Amino acid sequence: MNSSYLVWDRLIFLKYAILQLNTNLSCSFIQEEKADGIRLKKVMINNYEWDLLDELCNILALFEKAI
Repeated sequence: MNSSYLVWDRLIFLKYAILQLNTNLSCSFIQEEKADGIRLKKVMINNYEWDLLDELCNILALFEKAI
């Protein structure tokens, strides 16, 4: 559980960088970057999942502090 929390917490920390990367790649004129943008879009977390992840981290943070 601890390792999952740490990964999810880092993912939330990087959320805006990930969203910006998705935008940049999808708008790129370079074919390889555009292809990477398409692959990223297929696995991108939607808004509901970001919110759920944030709530889970808030709950798991309590256990992390207790350790």
